[in-house]
Order: sequence, then C-alpha cells, then structure tokens
Amino acid sequence: MVLLAVVSNVVAVALSIYFAGFQADTLTYLSCIIGTFIVGIVASFFPIQRALRIKIVDGLRVVD
Repeated sequence: MVLLAVVSNVVAVALSIYFAGFQADTLTYLSCIIGTFIVGIVASFFPIQRALRIKIVDGLRVVD
C-alpha cells in the first residue's frame, strides 16, 4: 500500500501538467488490495488442485 502511495504521488507530479487533479483516494487503494487477493487466490487454485491429487512420493520423484 505504501508503494501504491509513492507511485501515485510520482505519477501525480509527472502528469500534473495534463491532469491537475490526479489523486488516488482510499477506494482506489482498497480496490488494489482486493484485486491483489482475488488474483492471488485464482492463480493458486490450479497448483493447489494438482498438489492435492499427486502422491507425496510421486511429487518427490518429479523435478521440473
């Protein structure tokens, strides 16, 4: 969240000529956090399903 604030301020300074009122509000921060959690859950779904189906011994044999 701190990184978002820093990047937002840098972009605001860089684009202040074109967008005088560029500012990220609290809703933007919350949307980014919620979006990050959703992407993380969706991205971990398929590896978790594979890990649940494979036996431990078979998993130790395969090195990708």
